[in-house]
Amino acid sequence: MDQGEPVSAGGENSRPELPSELLQVICVQAALAHPQSAQTLALVSHSVCAWTARARWHTVIITSAAALTAFWRIITEAAPTQSISLPPQPATCVRALFLHLPGTEIFDVSERLLAEATQAAKEQAQLAASEGATWEETQKTRLAPSRSWARLSGMLERLEQLEQLDLSAPEAQLLRPSLMRSRIRELTLSYDGDEEALGALVWAGDASALCGPSPHFPGLRSRLTHLHVVAKDSRADVAGIPLPVPLLEPLRRGSTSPGSVLAAIASAGSAQAPSEDANASGPSATSAGLTHLRYDTRRFSFKPAEIFATRLRPFFTDVRISPSPALFEASPASYSFAGSRHEAPPLGAGAFRRRPEPDGRLQIAQAQASPGGRLLRSWCGGGLKVLKLCWDVPPASTASAPRVAGTDSGGWPQERRGAWTERSGKARVFAAELVEAIAQLFGWHGQAHEYAELASRIRRGWSDKERETLAALQLAVECELACAASASALPDAAARQSGASGTQRQPDASDNIAAPLEFAVRSPASLLKMDTGPAAFELEQRLALFLDRAGGGPGAWD
Repeated sequence: MDQGEPVSAGGENSRPELPSELLQVICVQAALAHPQSAQTLALVSHSVCAWTARARWHTVIITSAAALTAFWRIITEAAPTQSISLPPQPATCVRALFLHLPGTEIFDVSERLLAEATQAAKEQAQLAASEGATWEETQKTRLAPSRSWARLSGMLERLEQLEQLDLSAPEAQLLRPSLMRSRIRELTLSYDGDEEALGALVWAGDASALCGPSPHFPGLRSRLTHLHVVAKDSRADVAGIPLPVPLLEPLRRGSTSPGSVLAAIASAGSAQAPSEDANASGPSATSAGLTHLRYDTRRFSFKPAEIFATRLRPFFTDVRISPSPALFEASPASYSFAGSRHEAPPLGAGAFRRRPEPDGRLQIAQAQASPGGRLLRSWCGGGLKVLKLCWDVPPASTASAPRVAGTDSGGWPQERRGAWTERSGKARVFAAELVEAIAQLFGWHGQAHEYAELASRIRRGWSDKERETLAALQLAVECELACAASASALPDAAARQSGASGTQRQPDASDNIAAPLEFAVRSPASLLKMDTGPAAFELEQRLALFLDRAGGGPGAWD
């Protein structure tokens, strides 16, 4: 019987066998599910080891200097062709990378690898010179280790298909040159309160790319949609770090703050909507901004909660097409009564009501579906979907003494505990206070008659800078609609080529209507999540979230 033919189950020692193609699919999926499964499958047989070679390199976890050194040599040196445990190009197989070394060991590894490469280059240059190589070739060989792509800091440039990355603070500092040019989609960073370092990283790239006919995010922001910031003060483990709203809020979709894509469009006057095929030679290079943002810290030190709720206002702000004013006009109801005279209501009792048609929700939905609404959605990308805040209150032993003596503080007692622990040791007290403060400022679930959970006003007014941005964005929308209407009125290209008159499309009146824009506030309940899971401060917690996300789960976004 042939090896590939399924065996009948009727024999005494026979067992059913699956086709090799189906077995290969099962093994690859099992290897992608978890790194431990991939390692176990590599020891089954030569065939299974070769099948799962690329899957084993889908997720790479590096937590030691030896592992980093081995990984660097594998992706920089040519693998032997007879190796069954390595794919032909391992660097192109990596989709998720977790890099955490103890302390600052990564700098020692970088210096050691650079010294080894420099020494090897000198020996190779001397050998080439002895064999009659030219001076230019010798110098090229000698200076090769000094190139950015040859250093450990340029490692991410070799991982062209990398989409998920988790780095600690020292690793992010060393890999910053290549991280600035990477095109990852999901990033987890450690933050120690240095806003300058964080801003230099997330705002990396050429700012001029945000101007011109087609603004787009440069560098790291080109494809980034998920950002997880773990804020931990290395000097005081129990202290919290304030949320850097001016740095993180412009990164989200739909933001109008300086540095956002809408602000760039407003300053440019007009822009083309980003296209997913802007970079045909590689992965998609356009992104309207973050859709998921998570911030972990020990505690939020804003007291009372209204202060922190006010700082969150930019995350809830969106730009939308204003519905027709006719929706809010009142019309008198007709008065008629056919009953007895003594049962008739008094004169003037007729009520004023809103026009039943068009319906309010339908009117707002139609406004967002207009050409101006579609253009605005192409720029905003749907807005921010998840804003997650997690904290991890220290154990009760670290806050057992809530007050200090008056002699130590000039006669007044001082609080040692955080904003939400002064009356209770449970973090849910702060969450309840924050929800109440947000509900008072913006509402929590929004108005029932509003579309897409948008509130038409808030208690605090808009600033002059925001109104200027909105006015400039209004001009950009009008310019784009006018250009689109003019282009649609041109004869068909095929008719022009054939010389025929062709049938011209009559522009719709709605194509050139100046769609009025307005600021609105999204319902906080639609995007804000608080304390839904423990803050990922420990290495084990971050690794568990990383593996869950790499395996297709929600990870940090549950």
